Amino acid sequence: MTSKYHKGRYYEYKIRDILKRMGWFVARMAKSGPCDLIAIRGNDAIAFEIKKNGPKKVPEKFLRLVESYGMKGIYITIIGNLYYWKPINLDVNLIEEFKLAFGPNVI
Repeated sequence: MTSKYHKGRYYEYKIRDILKRMGWFVARMAKSGPCDLIAIRGNDAIAFEIKKNGPKKVPEKFLRLVESYGMKGIYITIIGNLYYWKPINLDVNLIEEFKLAFGPNVI
């Protein structure tokens, strides 16, 4: 039986691997870190919070992290094979780049 932790980690790794192929340096945070992934490329640093079957609303804890440090962030809820993205402080070019890399399942 697969635990919620293992399911979540699977999707974190999947997203990490796509980001790495896009040229991002990606660090995965420990279980209770402030976010799941931090991706860095050039002058951009983006925090990612990823939830399998989680709420579509951005959690306050993640929103506070991103806003208090003036960071960019993406909250991702995965339901079935659809990825619901909530970008925070991202410019349009980065959003489009991510949509292209992750394919048609990004909403």
